[in-house]
Amino acid sequence: MNRTLNLLAALVALGGCVDAKETPKAPPPPEVSVVTVHQTSVPVVAELPGRTSAYLVARVRARVDGIALKREFTPPPALTA
Repeated sequence: MNRTLNLLAALVALGGCVDAKETPKAPPPPEVSVVTVHQTSVPVVAELPGRTSAYLVARVRARVDGIALKREFTPPPALTA
């Protein structure tokens, strides 16, 4: 039985050497691309996330009780960002 296992192991080992005569094929050359570079100006932009808080807070309160019936002043133009 031991002799049969040795013979079987030798046949398996020799069977693996049959294809050893073939030389490995060289891999194909890698594909590359070409890019043309030109000089141009690019604006520098920085977008930074964050929160703001008021430095001072003003509370506007009426000095008298009642309802305002009309505005006697022209408000300043609104600021746009």
